[in-house]
Amino acid sequence: MKMKTILLAAILVVALVPATSFAAEVAEAVMCRDVQDRQPVGESDSFPADIGKVWCWSKIKDGEGTTITHAYYYGGEEKLAVMLPIGSPLWRTWSNKTLHPGSAGSWAVEARDPEGRVLARDEFTCVAE
Repeated sequence: MKMKTILLAAILVVALVPATSFAAEVAEAVMCRDVQDRQPVGESDSFPADIGKVWCWSKIKDGEGTTITHAYYYGGEEKLAVMLPIGSPLWRTWSNKTLHPGSAGSWAVEARDPEGRVLARDEFTCVAE
């Protein structure tokens, strides 16, 4: 009887322990004009509307085998979400958003884990010229 009680207690402890949480972190995140050779080029927090594309570049630590999402926001509304796989313990990844003259204003990009938790947030301005 004592052994059954111990076994039942062990099963309950295992069942009540939360699953391992997402351990990845964003070691670095920048907004830029381009990505070349896996590195950001033209880092800024302000871009002209006629730039074409703006890029969000992230260096992810300890996220191998999972994903992050770059979510682009304009006027508080999500405009684009890009899911990006993480392939090694230290991984550089990036996404882009096409801008146009109607894109002028304040933007934000969030790097989120698979559960939707925000790991990093960058803000930038699109300037009409």
